[in-house]
Amino acid sequence: MHVLVCEHPHWGHHHEFMGYLVTGLLGAVDRVSVAVTPAGQRSANFREYLAPLAERVEVAPILREIPQSPAVRRALSMFQEFERAASEIGPDYVMLPSADSATFGAFLDRFRPGRSVFHHLPAEVCLHSGPGGEFVAGLGQRARAMLQPTAYRVAPWRRIHMINPLAYEFLRGRGTRLPIGTLPSPVTVAEPKPRGECRARLALPEDGRLLVAAGGLDRQEKGTDRLLAAFRRLRREPGDRLLLAGRCATGLVKLIESDYGDLVATGQLLMLNRFLSDEDMGDVFSAADVVCVPYPGFRRLSGILTRGVAAGRPVLSNSDGWMGAVVRRFGLGWQCDAADDEKLVETAQAALDGCRDYVQGESGREFARYHAMDNFHAHWLVGLAEYAGLKGTGVPFTWEQLLERCRETAA
Repeated sequence: MHVLVCEHPHWGHHHEFMGYLVTGLLGAVDRVSVAVTPAGQRSANFREYLAPLAERVEVAPILREIPQSPAVRRALSMFQEFERAASEIGPDYVMLPSADSATFGAFLDRFRPGRSVFHHLPAEVCLHSGPGGEFVAGLGQRARAMLQPTAYRVAPWRRIHMINPLAYEFLRGRGTRLPIGTLPSPVTVAEPKPRGECRARLALPEDGRLLVAAGGLDRQEKGTDRLLAAFRRLRREPGDRLLLAGRCATGLVKLIESDYGDLVATGQLLMLNRFLSDEDMGDVFSAADVVCVPYPGFRRLSGILTRGVAAGRPVLSNSDGWMGAVVRRFGLGWQCDAADDEKLVETAQAALDGCRDYVQGESGREFARYHAMDNFHAHWLVGLAEYAGLKGTGVPFTWEQLLERCRETAA
């Protein structure tokens, strides 16, 4: 069995997800190929997540670069690039770990004469957004959201994984017969580690309470500017600190230099402004007292939140979308309207004051179990196992089972 995994973007989570998927495939199939862009092969994320697997994987940097806009053209080009890669490499099965754009492109491509290669070549995909799971503001976004269920129905995919369970619940609630299921956002930190040891490895002060914002950080989408302003207004004890861990956008660095230099100079604001390995990120989450994801207006899934929960730490999140839903359902910490500065200050203060008394409940541990790496692999492999008759691929712990388990715990 020869499986091809295609991924076009290389920033953010894209090559990380790809690397995790490939790792699960290597123990289950005979041959794995990955198709990426030449820029993707040169990226730091490729070096971290895919280069260590290069001796066991056939790497094909054959995907062509596609302009970011217009979105319609990008979607169609994305789908056609995946078609071309599949035709050139000739696999038995295809997996697309980020196929939102390609799925819309498949809808557009159906008006082209001829049949897609994916009508005879089995492919399964992961979608990161969807109806009911993401706020849509502009006219173009609204039109696309209205077309999404139709695009899913006509797309030539054998199986569709939805990483945002709110979109999945939205479609299931409307009686869809699509071949869809949920998919965990994988975490590599399975067990909480001692806070002091992790701080020491990162060369951080070991005393005091630590709020952490991690990942790729910018001013607007991640709301880091609002978090900084809120932190300055908190009633803090000596030793209380805010850590920004991960690459900071240029605008954010300039903001810190101009407005928060005093906090940096006094050690109240700490920065690890660099690419962080999986191991470093694991230490960052375990070093935290609160993992902060107060992204204003952000409705999608957050891997930072899932990794914080897997490390046994409470989170401070936006109250909207997926983050708000899971924090409420599973008792994961504190939430507020992150676009409201006063509410953010109030909630951040509550999180800082209550973090040392927080004890993760059974629902939080089950939530982390759902997102564990082996469960991520089991979800991807179940369809392939059914198609190719593979054995020993594991039984997935599904979203429905997670909700049922939490209901039993609460009863």
